[in-house]
Amino acid sequence: MSEDKQQVTLNEKYFKINEKTEELLKIHRNEWLKKFEPLFGTMKDGIEELYEMQATALSYRHIIGDEINFYTTKLSKTIAEHKRIKKDKLINYILKFQVKLNTTEKNICIDGDTSEIERYVELLQMHVEYLRESVKTLDNLQFAVKNKIALLDYILNK
Repeated sequence: MSEDKQQVTLNEKYFKINEKTEELLKIHRNEWLKKFEPLFGTMKDGIEELYEMQATALSYRHIIGDEINFYTTKLSKTIAEHKRIKKDKLINYILKFQVKLNTTEKNICIDGDTSEIERYVELLQMHVEYLRESVKTLDNLQFAVKNKIALLDYILNK
């Protein structure tokens, strides 16, 4: 198989993966938004509901931590693959390419050849960042609940 055919196949492969991944990550984010929404409404409820919400938020925080681990592992593997492919492309442009290219031209060609795998890396990075921000949101919610419980306790025991 020629190098051009391999490249088309690589880009097509990752283009299809990216389209599917983008849709799945969007669905995943929407699922988390649906889970978070009731938690925010709980802030106006009584103290019993707040305790239950704290337990739920803590559980979600743990689940998200596991998901962050999963996606960062996947991201690490993909970055290693991306570097390997870039190295192979560089060797190809140095040894097998018919036209002599300078460093800038080689880098432009390699960036074009690996654009879809780079897009995949970016999709994973954005999702990990979303999950990390979700953990921060849950932490802030936990802090707000703690303060509300302390305030209610102060008012009731005054």
